[in-house]
This record gives sequence, C-alpha cells and structure tokens, in this order.
Amino acid sequence: MLEVREQVRLSLRRMLSICMDSLSHRLLRSVVTVGIIVLAIAFLGQILFDGYFGRAVRDEVNVEVVRATAYTRFLRKAGVIEAPEQLVRAASLLHPGTADFRNLGRRAGFSPEETQAFVEDCRRVDAFVRFFDSLPGGRRALLAGEATAFEVLDRLQREGDRRNFFDRLTHMKSLDLPGGTAGIEALSRDWPVFRARLARVEEGTRKSVKAIAALCGANGLRGALGAAVRDGRDAVFFRELEKAGLEVALEEARRIVVGWRHEDELAWATAFLKDSRLRAAWYLKYQRSLNPSETLAECARSPSRLDWLEKQVARRGNAAFDAARFHRVACDYRARTELLDARERLANRYGDSDRFSEKTLWLIVVSLLVCIVGITNAMLMSVLERFKEIATMKCLGARNQTIAFIFVIESAAMGVAGGILGMLIGAAIAFGRQLLASGGRLLSHFPLADALTAAGICLACSVFLAAIAAIYPAGIASRMAPMEAMRVD
Repeated sequence: MLEVREQVRLSLRRMLSICMDSLSHRLLRSVVTVGIIVLAIAFLGQILFDGYFGRAVRDEVNVEVVRATAYTRFLRKAGVIEAPEQLVRAASLLHPGTADFRNLGRRAGFSPEETQAFVEDCRRVDAFVRFFDSLPGGRRALLAGEATAFEVLDRLQREGDRRNFFDRLTHMKSLDLPGGTAGIEALSRDWPVFRARLARVEEGTRKSVKAIAALCGANGLRGALGAAVRDGRDAVFFRELEKAGLEVALEEARRIVVGWRHEDELAWATAFLKDSRLRAAWYLKYQRSLNPSETLAECARSPSRLDWLEKQVARRGNAAFDAARFHRVACDYRARTELLDARERLANRYGDSDRFSEKTLWLIVVSLLVCIVGITNAMLMSVLERFKEIATMKCLGARNQTIAFIFVIESAAMGVAGGILGMLIGAAIAFGRQLLASGGRLLSHFPLADALTAAGICLACSVFLAAIAAIYPAGIASRMAPMEAMRVD
C-alpha cells in the first residue's frame, strides 16, 4: 500500500541555516545584491542625516543670530514704525509670557486673551501672505493681478471679487492652500475685525515710538542708550523705556548693551579707515580701493595686513591706534559676518520648515524603486539557478510556504547587511559634510534623537524593501512543479 506522509515542517533555525548556506555558496551574487541595497540606503541615509544635521545647525545658528542682533532689533522696535505686513509677521512669532507679547497687548490696549487671539490671527494672515508671495508670477497675476496679499483680502470683502477669486482658485488644484479653501474663506470673513485690531496695534506702536523719541531727546535712541551705558545707568534707562511702552527683558537688555558696545568698538575701528591718505596708500599697496568691511575681515585673517595698517597709522602720528584692540574688533566683526552668512546659506538650503521638499521626496522614492527592481532581478536569477535544489526540497516534503519563506528570509538578511552598511556610509557622508560646513556647531548640539530616528528609518526601509522585492521570486519558486524543475538543465 502506498504511504503518503505529511510534508516536513522546518524550524526557523533550520530555515535560517539553509539561507546562510545559500548566501555563502552564491557569495558573488549576494555581494552584488547587497551592493544595490547599500547604494540605495546610503543615498536615503545621506538625505535623512543631512536634513536632520543641517536643521539642527540651522536652529543653533538662528539662536546665535537672535542673540547677536539684539541691538539691531531693539532699535527697530523702539524707533521704527513698521508696515502692517511686518507688524503681522513679527506678531505671529510671539508667545505668551514674553516681554514682546506684553508690549503688544499694552500698546493696543488688549487683554492677555485678546492678545493671544490677535497673535493666532496674525499666524493665519502671515501663512496666507507667505503662500501668496510664493505663487509663480503667472498664477498670482491670474488670481489678483498686481494686488498684494493684504489688498487681495480687502477685495474679498466685495461679493463680485470674492466670487471671481474662488472661481479661479478652483481651477488650480495643485496649490497647497493654508487651511484649504475653507481656511481662506474663514480668513476673509474675519478680515474686517482683524483689520480693526491691526489698526489699534499700529496706532499704539506710533504713540510708543513718539514717546520713546521724546524720552531720548536730541541725542536720539542710540545716543541716549550710549550715554546711559557709559554712566552705568542702563538699568534705569530700560525702566524708563518700559514706562514709554517698551518693556525689555533683563537678558535681552544685557544682549542689547553688548550689541551697543560692539557697534561702538566697530565705529572706533572704522574711523581709522576713513583717513584719505591711508586709503590712498592702501590702493597703491594692494591695487584696489579700501572697503572698511573687507579691510576688517582681511585684518582678522592676515597679520601682515594688520602690521602694515599699524605702521601706516603710526607714521601719521595717530597714537590712539591700538593694534590688539583693532584685531579683536576685526575678529568679532568677521565672526558676526560669518554667522549671518551661515544663517542665509542654511535658510536657502533648508528653509524654515522641518519637512523635506517635494523634489527630495521624489528622489528618495525613485531611488527606492530602483533598489526594489535590482533586488527582484537578483532574486529571480537566484531562483533560476536553483531549480533543481527547489525541486529536491519539494520531493523531500518541503511545503510551498517554507520555500517561499526561505527566499524572503534570504533577501531580508541581505537587506539587514546592506541597510547597516548603507546607513553608516550615508551618516558618515552627511556628518563629514556638515562638520566641514558648520565647524563645531554640530558637535556641540548633536541631534542624537534625530540621528537614531534616521538610522531606524534606513534599517527598516532596507529590510522592508528587500522582503517586498523577494515576494514575486519567492512566489515563482514556491509554485514550481517538482518534476518540471528536475527536467531543467
């Protein structure tokens, strides 16, 4: 009598052993497949790590810029009546509990709750302004002609203009509207109330600026602050400013004083560079005009330029020149200039958002698709080479699911190896690039949590892609008829 036995169930340990034997016997093909995974994951890892590292450096540079520009921002807040768009953008960045938040409420006569509501509305308006300004010129002209964002919101209060605007908007399906069409409709409904509140803020700002100007007198804001700092009355000066409608936090006041001292030192240094005879000598020596900003940066980098400058000033009998002090000012000026340049460069590359651009996402998707195709092709070749091996396992009682699982596990193992190597290569490239570009900023504020997240994404993608790419070849192998496979040469 013919005895039919059940198919053999292999343990996970035994299937892993078969996979490792197969990889070692076909080492060259395995290395090629792992290489495909390494290239794809290295590309993905470089983008992820570079994004996380770059945004960490960008945030740190922004913090340093805020500290370094405290004096300049103070002069604008205390002495300039800004346009409505600038007022809205500045208000959209405020948070409860800060001095600027309280200044806003004090100037407009708002309660804390009204101030918070106004700030939220400013964020909505600023989002619309940024969206409108980012539109291509053709689309912007089609929607509103030559009108600005504020003028568009004014026009939306008229029924005819409102209907035309939204009719044209419906034909632009690809636009990423802030809050969608419903959000813009809600903003247009709330616009009259917001405009009235913004007018109160403008009027309060105007009164505060006039009161500060009256307080400072003929010397102006810069002169009054300088006199207070020289006399050691800076704390009294800031208390008087608060009575005039401008509260300044203690830490911010210290930064403002530091900024004023920097500007005072810079004025002292550039005064020597305005001498006509020195400028003529500079031109004869270096064959180009003397630019104070460029000269300070060059003196910070080149001791020979500083020595030449010291000799020229001494030759003209100016005993007030201090080479060590001038060099310190030049180095400070150069550091601040490089900081501002770094902010602009990082803002152009990474923007203000923490999300990846659509172009970057498309590059990632295409690279991963190429990786899937490469792995699938390699696994199909592996199946073709192992027809008789597969038939033998089936004749010995191996299940279809077991054979399919062996191929998937084999591919996933290559995915783990390729993912680790690719992740390390991508991280090394991104780390080296950012380290050269940012100096020690990346080391001092290393985004460890983000780096671990990027590493996890790389490893998960490599294993997932390898397993997905092996499904089709594994299906072919599992459905193969044993006798048909045995006849293949």
